Amino acid sequence: MTPPLALQCDADLLKTRAAQDWAKKAGLEKAKWKGLSWKLDFFKKSSSLAEIIDEDDLSQKRHYIIDIDNDVSLCEYGGDVVETLVQKAGLDLNKTNICDYLFFYLGFTRGQAGRVLTIQNVDDLILREELTLITRRNLQALITPTHIQSSHEIEGCFLIGDKLFKALATIDKKGSVMLKPTEILADTLPVQDQALSA
Repeated sequence: MTPPLALQCDADLLKTRAAQDWAKKAGLEKAKWKGLSWKLDFFKKSSSLAEIIDEDDLSQKRHYIIDIDNDVSLCEYGGDVVETLVQKAGLDLNKTNICDYLFFYLGFTRGQAGRVLTIQNVDDLILREELTLITRRNLQALITPTHIQSSHEIEGCFLIGDKLFKALATIDKKGSVMLKPTEILADTLPVQDQALSA
């Protein structure tokens, strides 16, 4: 199961008809769609993102659809999708929207070492087995929520593979994110493989 996109800006619940409209614009087949939408203020052009799920699909696969100035397309995980969107819509980062951009970027981009997940608390870890209460508490004490350093830098905790670490995330003018690890918090975590795949 792919983790849901966790943006800090307010989400709007999509009623059935609105979710159907998003799906139709993106060329998805007719289904019992439900979902959420967000206004993306980190792009210069007017942009919105919808996350929709077919209620009858037992896998609960999430589909993401982006609308940039009425140009609607599916937003797929991997490849250079975010760089293409930044070229199309321009980037307008500040301290109020940089976290959402980081979550958006990491939600759709695969790094050299694989998928990177932002971890705000121990419950964000998708594990194969339950941790003991003492291990959960110790791990939670190490995890710090994202902290904004500037309009282009964020400090936080990230998961790559089975390693949890603190890092400084820097966003360049083209919208690419570079992680500079500062401390490994845990390794060999029993992470579910599908949490790190598309």
